[in-house]
Amino acid sequence: MLELVSKVEMVSTGLFGRKDEGAVAATSEPLYVIGAGFARTGTSSLKLALETLGLRVYHMTENVKNHNLPLWHAWSAAKSPEERARAIDGIVDELASRGFNATTDFPASLAYEELLGHYPSAKVLLSVRSKGEVWAASVLSTIARFGPLSKYPPWRFFESLRMNVETHEYIWQTIGAPTVDGLPLRDDLAAAHDSWIDKVRATVPSDKLLVHEAKDGWKPLCEFLSPEFEQQCADILKSGVPYPHANDTSKMQTFIALSQIISFLFCSAPLLVIFLCARRFFVKFYRKPKRI
Repeated sequence: MLELVSKVEMVSTGLFGRKDEGAVAATSEPLYVIGAGFARTGTSSLKLALETLGLRVYHMTENVKNHNLPLWHAWSAAKSPEERARAIDGIVDELASRGFNATTDFPASLAYEELLGHYPSAKVLLSVRSKGEVWAASVLSTIARFGPLSKYPPWRFFESLRMNVETHEYIWQTIGAPTVDGLPLRDDLAAAHDSWIDKVRATVPSDKLLVHEAKDGWKPLCEFLSPEFEQQCADILKSGVPYPHANDTSKMQTFIALSQIISFLFCSAPLLVIFLCARRFFVKFYRKPKRI
């Protein structure tokens, strides 16, 4: 229950714009790792793994908590190469100012080539699922459901949620899974997952790329990140610390269900008020007179 409250707190912070207390002093530290994997490919587990190694990881959760939705919305809505370049410069400055030296998850993963242009020495980590069909099912049961939900009150009145949904509309379009009635199609998503792997392999030198599935665990990740993190990896492998498993599907589904209930109650409230007023009227004026 506490984890769910934390999830609601995170999203409400992003929507209502509370004061952020997470900023750190500016740093010139570059990105060591650029995540190119889609959301729902074990990116939360990967975030925890990289943080265990000592990296500060920029994930979709940090995007929301740090009120970065406008930055990514500007990036996704850019109409020219110049606008796009300015947007990515702003994102790079934001990451540096907060001390992030690794990225993972949407939307940063779609900007892996642009980030690599800023940090050519970085290594690219492509998180994947076993099959495209598996990834599609995960997406349709979780993050894709925010699109249709955003069309209903009270959520459609929140500017940040609108920007987030529009950014994801851009994401679905870019990867080849445009939405129909607010949802991407299952077959398109499955094909997009597999074709994205081919695209990343074609655009990143093999010595700078690791294709990683969560079940692969620590060993390939440590071999890929050495020698910079050789000692941290040696300590982890020696101690037998298990690779993180942050399966947040049930929490996200619960959060979406609660959001749907809130939307239903919000839409039903006027009808309930009308019903109660009508009932009061009929009770008052049509009740039987008392017998004397």
